[in-house]
Amino acid sequence: MRVYGNISNLAEKAELSRGTLYKIMEGKGQTEIGTFLKLIHALGYNLMVTRKNAPSRQLAH
Repeated sequence: MRVYGNISNLAEKAELSRGTLYKIMEGKGQTEIGTFLKLIHALGYNLMVTRKNAPSRQLAH
């Protein structure tokens, strides 16, 4: 991930610590979905989840 601008400002806007942002950028650990959402919202993005395939409507016999 490449970040332009001040990491402190991004951390503040995302309500995350600078240390957390550096760990994310270094690929260390596993990022929780809540942390990921804070970061993408701070960067001005939204996440949309859609169903990959509609479930089949087969009835069991």
